[in-house]
Amino acid sequence: MKTQYLSIILLVVPFITENPQYVEATCSTGLHVDETAHSVPASNPTVLDSFGKPITGTVKLGQQIQILEDFTNEQACDKTFAYLLQIQDINGVTVSLSWITGTLHPGQSLSPAQSWTPREAGTYEAQTFVWKSLKNPDGLLPPESVTITVESPEQIVTPVVSSTIAGITAPHIPVIINQVELDSAFAFFPDNQTCYDKPGFVNNYTCSIAIIPGHKVQCTYFLGASSCEPIHQYTSGTNRSCFGPDGSPNAPQWFDLYNTQNKTVQIQLFQLIILQGEKPWGNEGLFPTKVNLGPHEKCTIGLGPVDEPLSLDQSNMGFAASYTFEGKNYTATTQPMTDISNDSKTWQFDGNKWTFAEQNTIPVPEFPFAITVLIISVTSLIIFYRIKFK
Repeated sequence: MKTQYLSIILLVVPFITENPQYVEATCSTGLHVDETAHSVPASNPTVLDSFGKPITGTVKLGQQIQILEDFTNEQACDKTFAYLLQIQDINGVTVSLSWITGTLHPGQSLSPAQSWTPREAGTYEAQTFVWKSLKNPDGLLPPESVTITVESPEQIVTPVVSSTIAGITAPHIPVIINQVELDSAFAFFPDNQTCYDKPGFVNNYTCSIAIIPGHKVQCTYFLGASSCEPIHQYTSGTNRSCFGPDGSPNAPQWFDLYNTQNKTVQIQLFQLIILQGEKPWGNEGLFPTKVNLGPHEKCTIGLGPVDEPLSLDQSNMGFAASYTFEGKNYTATTQPMTDISNDSKTWQFDGNKWTFAEQNTIPVPEFPFAITVLIISVTSLIIFYRIKFK
């Protein structure tokens, strides 16, 4: 999806580097940068974390952030626009370029939040431009910018492992990961639904018959996409979010936490590490979240996408969830998993092995049982951000 940026970046960057002059609009008034749309005072653009909260300090390497700007059409006529976000490193090299095009009606506001994940430490400048169109770089608003500092690996505290892989019986494992969904089924329209598939135009009935022959798959044009990409169903292993009533357990990708104990437990989640094979793929630092689970009860952590069909890759992926229980830190892991089936099957752990089967069909034996699980006592904290949790 995002490879399109690379193919046309050479076309767009010259326009940006020329820094075209701000051109006053031809209608009665111009577009207006709205600095009051968010309750937290901030300059435009604003840097947010994956939870939508402003970041006031440095950004962690591998942390997914969003760059947001608010503007309003205060003209008396419709106004077409192209909103561009360019991120450059300290040498002026463009490392990311994305854009949104559209039309604002009189009085209509827009708050585009485009995501970026830094892959190298350093100082970056995020610049935003509002043009008449991609072909006409006359500015409808003055360019805005914000400096982003990404911490180097030497500045990040790494986990200290104080125990090793061992056979540990269930009584010593308060909470495990027991079900994972990496690729939920596509969302389909009924056969009698008329499909609308016009590049750059999206409504509630945008779908495609080219994704799966004989089926009308709901789709949308994600940021930078040249084709209509499929929408995945929002499913869940449970009806309960691990983040409480303010969270949602439904997402195209998710995993379940399971209490192995015969008693109610309270854990405090603080980190999720996403693995591809045995190497870190991304990390999500969590606000310390207390989770109460009744005996053999489960909850779901939804992994919601941001401007893309899925947040995570679907091949050779694993998870390591870190939490505190009764004064001790644990990390419960999964094996690497692959799911490219676009159906309701999930990976499920029965206390001994992982099985790919229809959702919620593999029972977990009741306590006690003996299993071999990677449990790591973590004595220091590492925090990154990668995806949007629900």
